[in-house]
Amino acid sequence: EKYMEFDLNNQGEIDLMSVKRMMEKMGAPKTHLELKKMISEVTGGVSETISYQDFVNVMLGKRSAVLKL
Repeated sequence: EKYMEFDLNNQGEIDLMSVKRMMEKMGAPKTHLELKKMISEVTGGVSETISYQDFVNVMLGKRSAVLKL
Protein backbone atom coordinates (compact mmCIF):
# COMPACT_ATOMS: atom_id res chain seq x y z
CA GLU A 1 0.00 0.00 0.00
CA LYS A 2 2.78 2.46 0.92
CA TYR A 3 4.70 1.52 -2.21
CA MET A 4 1.76 2.26 -4.49
CA GLU A 5 1.38 5.68 -2.89
CA PHE A 6 4.83 6.60 -4.23
CA ASP A 7 4.67 4.75 -7.57
CA LEU A 8 3.06 7.76 -9.23
CA ASN A 9 3.30 6.46 -12.80
CA ASN A 10 2.07 2.95 -11.86
CA GLN A 11 5.04 1.25 -13.53
CA GLY A 12 5.97 -0.92 -10.56
CA GLU A 13 9.15 1.03 -9.78
CA ILE A 14 9.97 4.06 -7.65
CA ASP A 15 12.85 6.43 -8.30
CA LEU A 16 15.23 8.21 -5.95
CA MET A 17 12.96 11.21 -5.34
CA SER A 18 10.02 8.94 -4.56
CA VAL A 19 12.16 6.94 -2.13
CA LYS A 20 13.23 10.25 -0.55
CA ARG A 21 9.59 11.29 -0.04
CA MET A 22 8.75 7.83 1.33
CA MET A 23 11.59 7.89 3.86
CA GLU A 24 10.66 11.42 4.96
CA LYS A 25 7.03 10.40 5.43
CA MET A 26 8.18 7.41 7.49
CA GLY A 27 10.16 9.79 9.71
CA ALA A 28 13.56 8.58 8.51
CA PRO A 29 14.88 11.25 6.11
CA LYS A 30 18.06 10.40 4.20
CA THR A 31 20.63 12.38 2.23
CA HIS A 32 20.90 12.02 -1.54
CA LEU A 33 24.08 9.96 -1.13
CA GLU A 34 22.47 7.67 1.47
CA LEU A 35 19.51 7.11 -0.85
CA LYS A 36 21.73 6.28 -3.83
CA LYS A 37 23.65 3.80 -1.68
CA MET A 38 20.43 2.28 -0.37
CA ILE A 39 18.98 1.82 -3.86
CA SER A 40 22.25 0.31 -5.08
CA GLU A 41 22.32 -2.17 -2.19
CA VAL A 42 18.67 -3.11 -2.59
CA THR A 43 18.94 -3.64 -6.35
CA GLY A 44 22.41 -5.13 -6.39
CA GLY A 45 23.64 -2.05 -8.26
CA VAL A 46 21.75 -2.87 -11.45
CA SER A 47 19.02 -0.24 -11.25
CA GLU A 48 18.40 3.34 -10.20
CA THR A 49 14.84 2.51 -9.20
CA ILE A 50 13.34 0.11 -6.65
CA SER A 51 10.88 -2.45 -7.97
CA TYR A 52 7.85 -3.55 -6.02
CA GLN A 53 9.47 -6.96 -5.44
CA ASP A 54 12.66 -5.39 -4.06
CA PHE A 55 10.54 -3.24 -1.77
CA VAL A 56 8.62 -6.28 -0.50
CA ASN A 57 11.89 -8.18 0.07
CA VAL A 58 13.26 -5.31 2.17
CA MET A 59 10.07 -5.02 4.21
CA LEU A 60 10.04 -8.79 4.83
CA GLY A 61 13.67 -8.68 5.93
CA LYS A 62 15.07 -10.62 2.97
CA ARG A 63 17.35 -7.67 2.27
CA SER A 64 18.27 -5.50 5.20
CA ALA A 65 20.12 -2.73 3.35
CA VAL A 66 17.43 -0.12 3.92
CA LEU A 67 16.91 -1.02 7.53
CA LYS A 68 20.63 -0.69 8.35
CA LEU A 69 20.87 2.93 7.15
